[in-house]
Amino acid sequence: MSKLITFLSQLTHESDNAFQNRCFPLGIGSIAAHLKHSLSDKVDVEVFKQPSDLNQKLILQKPDICLFSIFIWNEALSLAYAKRIKEKYPDTLIIFGGPNISIEYKKNIEFLKNNPFVDLLVLTEGEIITLKIVNDFYEFHDIEKLKSSYYPSTLAISGQNIFLGDLTPDKKHFNDWPCNKNIEIRPGARKSDNSLDDISSPYLSGLFDKFFIDGEIPLIETNRGCPFKCTFCQQGAVSPGKTRFRAIDIVKKELLYIAKKIQELDVEIHMLEVADSNFLMYSEDSDVVKAIREIQDEYLYPAYIGSSTGKNKLDRILKSASNLKQGSMFLRISVQSMDENTLASIKRSNIKKEYYLKINEDLHSRDEESNADVMLCLPGETIDAHFKGIYTLLDSGINEFANLQTIVLKGTEMELHSYLKLYGMVTKKRVIPECYNQYDILGQEIFIAELEQIIVATESMSFEQYLESRKLHLIMMIFHNTRLLSHIYTFLDNLGIKRSILIEMIYNKSEQYIREVICQFLDATKAELITDFQPESDNLDVYTSNKIFRYLSVALYQYSNNLIELLQESLHSILPDEYRQNINELVHIFKLRIIPLDYKNLSYIFNINTDLNKQLFGKEILIYLSDKQKKSLDLFYDIYTNEEERINKMAYHLRPKNMSYMFSINQSDII
Repeated sequence: MSKLITFLSQLTHESDNAFQNRCFPLGIGSIAAHLKHSLSDKVDVEVFKQPSDLNQKLILQKPDICLFSIFIWNEALSLAYAKRIKEKYPDTLIIFGGPNISIEYKKNIEFLKNNPFVDLLVLTEGEIITLKIVNDFYEFHDIEKLKSSYYPSTLAISGQNIFLGDLTPDKKHFNDWPCNKNIEIRPGARKSDNSLDDISSPYLSGLFDKFFIDGEIPLIETNRGCPFKCTFCQQGAVSPGKTRFRAIDIVKKELLYIAKKIQELDVEIHMLEVADSNFLMYSEDSDVVKAIREIQDEYLYPAYIGSSTGKNKLDRILKSASNLKQGSMFLRISVQSMDENTLASIKRSNIKKEYYLKINEDLHSRDEESNADVMLCLPGETIDAHFKGIYTLLDSGINEFANLQTIVLKGTEMELHSYLKLYGMVTKKRVIPECYNQYDILGQEIFIAELEQIIVATESMSFEQYLESRKLHLIMMIFHNTRLLSHIYTFLDNLGIKRSILIEMIYNKSEQYIREVICQFLDATKAELITDFQPESDNLDVYTSNKIFRYLSVALYQYSNNLIELLQESLHSILPDEYRQNINELVHIFKLRIIPLDYKNLSYIFNINTDLNKQLFGKEILIYLSDKQKKSLDLFYDIYTNEEERINKMAYHLRPKNMSYMFSINQSDII
């Protein structure tokens, strides 16, 4: 019997020669590697990420099996491809899996009824159950027979019959289903095997080689699982129980393979992403850090490491991070809220406030930065508590805020109607930024846009207060996340004035100076909330741009004089008249640090004239672009050539911190 042609896809939207998700497709790649290793005599496997790549392959070759890994940012795209594949190749087996699957039985039945071209829905981790499905399909090659078979972790509809092991319809959530209690379907969960070592590596198997050429970001997994049960997060729901670890020898081999491949192909890849839910929190992570550092020393890769760091074990996290090359690890502190009642509602416990101070003191001593995730419209949080939380973190020294919308994700407790009703949570849909385009799928032009459901009001926060909070987020984005105030913070710190006092003053005075920007931003924020989305006739820009990033650029490049006046007046309001000259000098530096859209100068020397500023900064400071900023700007300018495109895309693709010149102080010149 010939081998089964098996296509495994974790698609991402593509536009203007750029991908919305830039990481290697690790989830589906892991399943592909496991199939290739275990059934090499029965299957030929290929992994896809780029929609046009999959389309070209489908034109040339009929697959026997197509698997799709679905996330919130690619579900509609995956469904569109699956539907066209089934129309052209009716006897191709279509399997869906991934994190974007509901925990509610009825919703999954509805999903299959609405999308009859999907044959099987895999509800848990995919490697072992997919191996069983593919092996059985090889034996009898009958989709209907397969769908009616017993698979503890799959759901299918065949005729009027519903199949899911011994599940009965009165079960409400798949957390209660027998599939999640069957340890045989979870790699590394058996008592005799506490690792992920049975699952082959998509890197070492060669399945990911083609993604290096595209300059994508390698993504590795050193452990799987999360001990936390946050109601908004998919990790705790889809990875119940004990955290499982991959052997350090395998991690080392993957890192070495990645570094050598980058060197061999001479591609511009500087980043490494770690998929672990709580990186650096476990004792095993010290070995991973040691392995990364060895690769850094020999191959100068990775220059930057992205991850979601652990929620506790602070000392261990800081110690591990300090063993990496300086500046390569950007610690991400996921606080979500600083309000105790809210944290209880989302089943979360944060690091204590004094620990945040310790984190930032430690990072600043090593000239490194920290990031905090804060979510809006969480259950029980008031506008006062939200503002207070942001100001508290600001004063603790957090360098950048991700002020996130609360998204109702499938596979979380928050998606339950009973949970939403309990906290009076009002939801609206909107298009996910960058997740839309027109695609040619097997000769048919189809417009596809991904939608997300966000919380815009609760019993403790009105929609009007939601908008006021978004206004503060925009202020934080413009003045804080860009790092444009970093030299002014140094000045305020020296006088013992909290940073939040300046931000609060800017917020209070903002309507006088940048009212037009704020109104545009809030109008766009309201307009993107969808009641009836018709992409063929609607103005897509209303729905599809990232509003806070767009209006950050609008403010910097169309209202820069207004920003300067707002900053100057705010500083005059909180400082005595004796500092007037200092303020003028500091504001002028602020102006110089905004990178213009048509940048030409790579650096400036600025002479300091006032006495106190000389004590803090020396007689002159260097205002300059880092090598990374220069490379990022050059690449961005090659892709986006006109001013409107750059304003719309610059902040989203470069990130706010790369929209301002850096500055350095000659320490020996300080008085």
